[in-house]
Amino acid sequence: MKRQLTTLMALVIVLASCTKSTITEKENNAVSEARIQRLLNTSDFQTRIQLFDVFTSRERYELWHRHLLKARAQYLQEENSARVSKIDELLAAVSVEVFVPSSREAAIFSNYFMPKWNESAKKLFDQVELYNLVFDPVSDQMSLIAPDDIGTGGMANCFCHVGSSGFSCRKIEVRYPAGFTITNGICERTNDCKGSSTGCGWLWLQSCYGSHCNF
Repeated sequence: MKRQLTTLMALVIVLASCTKSTITEKENNAVSEARIQRLLNTSDFQTRIQLFDVFTSRERYELWHRHLLKARAQYLQEENSARVSKIDELLAAVSVEVFVPSSREAAIFSNYFMPKWNESAKKLFDQVELYNLVFDPVSDQMSLIAPDDIGTGGMANCFCHVGSSGFSCRKIEVRYPAGFTITNGICERTNDCKGSSTGCGWLWLQSCYGSHCNF
């Protein structure tokens, strides 16, 4: 009888522990979802990258994975199989480990996979679509013009970073009916921009150095 009682008590403790673990996991998921939604609902670019900078690796992955799936669904609806296949290649290469700072997976992805993928993607997507696909996780439509905070006007755009091609920055200008032009600029330090360890480059994996792109 004593042995049965001990076994029953142990079972109750295990069940209570599992229930507590399940509740904690749900709470953590809810917190992560709230953090992701806050970023998606924020219009200011600087605020977005500051929020992203304190995300966990899982949250960064979730943000970009959802964005890529949304883009895939858009091109699938348009029956553009070539673009869908190219996004599938990217989805297959993206994992939580890619967003772990200084990980082997992050280094392989940024230094080997992405440069090759980007070159081949340029043959399928125009520059605005490619920007919206891998530089802006907030974009709802890949074909829409990139947001103004990439260098239009006199305000600091804060988009300077060191990428695989070196120290660079750019702006996108929209002209009707000619379309858009992309101009490279020189990065300059400014108090208007905040640095961060992430938030720039492909999938926001590279550092933003708190510099303004001067043209």
